[in-house]
Amino acid sequence: MIMKHAVVVAACGAIVSACSGKSGIDLAALKSAAPTEQVSVESDPPGADARTATGAACRTPCTLGLPMSDSSVTVALNGYTPQTVPVQVDQPAESRPEEFTQPPHLTPNPVVVELQPAPLSPVKKPAPKKPKVVARAKPGPEQSATNTSTLSPAPAGAAMAPPPWPTPQ
Repeated sequence: MIMKHAVVVAACGAIVSACSGKSGIDLAALKSAAPTEQVSVESDPPGADARTATGAACRTPCTLGLPMSDSSVTVALNGYTPQTVPVQVDQPAESRPEEFTQPPHLTPNPVVVELQPAPLSPVKKPAPKKPKVVARAKPGPEQSATNTSTLSPAPAGAAMAPPPWPTPQ
C-alpha cells in the first residue's frame, strides 16, 4: 500500500513539474489563439481572388477568418483593376450599461467589391516610314535650273568648265 502511494505521489510530481514549464515541454500550443471573426467577401463579377495581408486567401464569394485588428482585403481578377478594402475593428460605444454592449466586430462585413475593367494599354503603332530623300546638287547662282549640261557627266576627252568658285592657290 505504501508503494502505491509513492507511485501516485511521484506521478503527480512529474505532472506538476511538466506543467511548470521547467521540463522543456512547450506549452505555447495550449495558449488560446488570437480572436478572429469570419468576414464574407463578395465581388462583381464573382470568381475573384481575395487575399489578406496575413496571407489568407479564397475565391469569391467566400469567407475569411480575420484577426480582430485593423487589416485590409485585396480583391483581384484578371482583366480588372484590383481593389483593396480596409477592414477595421468597430468598438461599441461605452455609454451603454455593460449588459447591453456588444463585443467589438470587424466592419465592413460583408466586404462587397464591384471590380472595374482594367484600362486598355495603349497599343503603340509603328511610326510611318519616311520616304528616302536622294541628295541632289542645287544649281548655283551662275547656273540656271534649265542648264543641265553641267550636271551630266562630260563626254570622254571633253574639256571641263572651270568651277564657279575661286580655286585656292
